[in-house]
Amino acid sequence: MPDLTRRSAITLGGAAALVVIAVPAEAATARSGARRFKPTPFPLRSSFARALGTILTAANASGSHRIKLVDIRDLSASASRNRDHCFNLIFDAMDSAQLPEGTYRVGSPRLASTLLFISPIGIQQGPQRLQALVNRSV
Repeated sequence: MPDLTRRSAITLGGAAALVVIAVPAEAATARSGARRFKPTPFPLRSSFARALGTILTAANASGSHRIKLVDIRDLSASASRNRDHCFNLIFDAMDSAQLPEGTYRVGSPRLASTLLFISPIGIQQGPQRLQALVNRSV
């Protein structure tokens, strides 16, 4: 029996990936009965800059919440380069319910929806403060 080497594992994995790619996504979705979603655009600072000060919808499996985009901050290491791909979004929750950290689909009529991991920050005084850190520098 031949030994499993790194090269043979990579070759075997590549062959398996080709088999998966060969099945059209529409056919796989139709057979599974799964709902098909539009691709999520990569979050860009310039897109969110147009929505600064507006109320967005943050939705996940547990429900939908209204959040207001109150600030967009630079990441210190990437302030001069990759500015559109490295930033920190700061939100205020508009609902009285506390949003737990997790992945939310965030969007509005003016902003294409995108998936963001949102987490609470700071001491709770007034509306719940939330952040979503975007760092696509690597």
